[in-house]
Formats: sequence, structure tokens, C-alpha cells
Amino acid sequence: MINNKMTKLSLRYRFYFFLAVMIATVCFSGFYLTKVQAQSNAIDLTVSPPTAYVKVKPGAKVTHTIIIQNNSLGTVHLTPRIIDFRPRGQTGQVIISQFLTFPYFKLPAGGLKPIDLAAQQKAKISLVIQPPKDAVTKEYPLVVLFQASPTQSNQKETAVSGTVASNLIVLVSRQSQFKPQLKIKKIQSARLIDSFQPLKFTVLAENKGVEAQIASGSATIFNWRQQPVAHFQLFPTSILGLSARPLKTIALTQPQKQEQAPVTTNQFVTRKRFWLGYYTIKIKLNQGETANETVIALPYSLLLLGLAGLAVFIGYNSIRKWFLH
Repeated sequence: MINNKMTKLSLRYRFYFFLAVMIATVCFSGFYLTKVQAQSNAIDLTVSPPTAYVKVKPGAKVTHTIIIQNNSLGTVHLTPRIIDFRPRGQTGQVIISQFLTFPYFKLPAGGLKPIDLAAQQKAKISLVIQPPKDAVTKEYPLVVLFQASPTQSNQKETAVSGTVASNLIVLVSRQSQFKPQLKIKKIQSARLIDSFQPLKFTVLAENKGVEAQIASGSATIFNWRQQPVAHFQLFPTSILGLSARPLKTIALTQPQKQEQAPVTTNQFVTRKRFWLGYYTIKIKLNQGETANETVIALPYSLLLLGLAGLAVFIGYNSIRKWFLH
């Protein structure tokens, strides 16, 4: 009798356990399918070129073309807009304005028109730039924004909105070529470092010209014998006219796949080694500009440890003598 009851209870528990597993599986499957469906229905756009530099002489006319492609599964409504941007101080970070101050576009009445772009289709945006003959020499950083949203007939299939951008730097000048005026403004590093720690530094470059320039080159660390002990390649970095920006190098990370973009950082960090004496950080730009900074390395962590040990020894002896006397 007891065995029959135990068998019934065991079967009942097995049934409840099976039912709980089925419910959990259905719920998880529904969540997963919903998540995948939302991801597959997201708006996917590409814009070309992502960044463009255009030179135009006063009195001349230039047409700049932007191509945007809809990689989504449904039709997307695009609202294009052109506004200013500028670099922030010495950080190089972009600050996007809400207005357009560039006065030399020949746009249709009412500005750029919205576009309904079907799935897997492309659209071409042509911007005509025509400054007057008396226009002054100046560089204008601009950004063309495309606000994307699903069309009314496609709101159920495409439930996510987004924005893509194409940067446009326009230089108005009669002069076709400018002499590079890139300067190393500052090498930031601790003057005294611990011998057991990596050497770290940052480099700030300044463009004193009116035209955007690409800063590239190398950073090398020499010991007191003028022997190179560490080397970095400067990652090509665009610096707008009359502005400053930190230079970058490729980060010391795990090896990447060839199709992946390199990971860059403005923090130059050496691999671990024992540093002792004075070292010189030398920055050399491909345009010819150089700058140096000296760093002194001492094993002061060992010195501090030795001083701490000496203090403990002296204190111990003092207390010992006090108790003995």
C-alpha cells in the first residue's frame, strides 16, 4: 500500500517537473524569437563617404555626392539635415550644433527633401557648393545627418529608428595647396616613474593652419645611451584647421582578425620591463616636426619598502629596549 502511494507521488512529481520544463521552454523560445525578430527588423543603413574633404575656390562651383543604402528588410523614411560641428577644446571630441552657418550651399527651396527608401535600394544626395568671388578663406566642418524611421505602412515590420551621418569638411580658399603647420603642443607624462611600472604618456598635436591635416609619424623611447627601447607608430589622425587633438596609436591588445578595424588609443603604454635611469620620449611627425620629453625611472617602490622595513626595525628595537629597562 505504501509502495503504491510512493509510486503515485513519484509519477505526480515527474509530471509536474515535465510540465514546468515545457512551460519554461515555451517562454524562453518566445522571448528568443521576439528578440531575434526585433534585431532582424532593425534599421540598417550605410552611408558613403563617411567623411569627405572638399576644396572650392571663391567663384567656383563644386558638387558633392553622398550615397545612402537601405540594408533593412522594409522601406525606411529618411529626413536629411545639414548642420555644423566643431572640435571641443584640446580633446578633439566633436560637438554637433543645431544650426547651419555655412552660407554657400545651393539647396532647393525648403531645404533637402525627405526620402522613402525601399529595402536594398540606394539614394543619391547631391550638394552644390558655390561661394561668391569675395568669399574669405575658411574651413567649415559640417555633418549631413539622415534621421531614419519606418514608413507608416512599415511600422510593424520595422520598429527601430536611428541616425547615420556623413561628415563634410569644406575649405573655401583661392590657394590650392597649404604648407603643413602641425606642431607638437604637449607631451604629457609623469616626470618620475617607478621602475616596475609601464611608462605611459599622451601627445597633443596642434594644427595652426586653416586646412585639415593628417598627423602621422612615430613615438620612440630612448635610454640614456640613446638606444631605442620602445617604439610606437602614430595612427593617422585628422586635425581640423586651427584646432588641437590628441594623437593615437594602436592599442596593445590581443591579435585581431584582418577584417576588423584596429583598436586605437590616445594613451601610449609600454610593455612591462625594468626601467632605470633617465629616458627620452621623442615624437616625430612625418611632416618634420619633432618634440622631446625626459622621464626618470627609479625603483622607489623598493626604496619605500626598505624605508618601511627600517622603520619597523627601529620601532621594534625601541620598544624592546623600553621593556627591558
